[in-house]
Amino acid sequence: MRGTVLAVNTHLREHPEWIHEDPYGRGWLVKMDDGEGRPVEAREGKSALNWLGSEIHRFERHLEWQLGMATADGGEPFMPPVRILEDAQWQGLVESFLTPATTAPRDTWGS
Repeated sequence: MRGTVLAVNTHLREHPEWIHEDPYGRGWLVKMDDGEGRPVEAREGKSALNWLGSEIHRFERHLEWQLGMATADGGEPFMPPVRILEDAQWQGLVESFLTPATTAPRDTWGS
């Protein structure tokens, strides 16, 4: 998928619960278009589920590396991890997950 990120919802840093509470209102993640003013086409069905699963895994690895957390024991963080990130770490997360792949290599963090 290629496109241009027009906006990122920076309010989610302070209110990550909005993603679940109001995903089509306050909980939106990004606004994108294809560079010609048209919305970017989204994945559907099994393709979407496969992509989402791989992104969740990638996101978890990213947070573990950034925060030095290990979740192998099944423990839960006492606070949403995105609230613990420093400003530079948050910017790295935005660049890794919310910008076009050509500017944010996918495997730049620890394995």
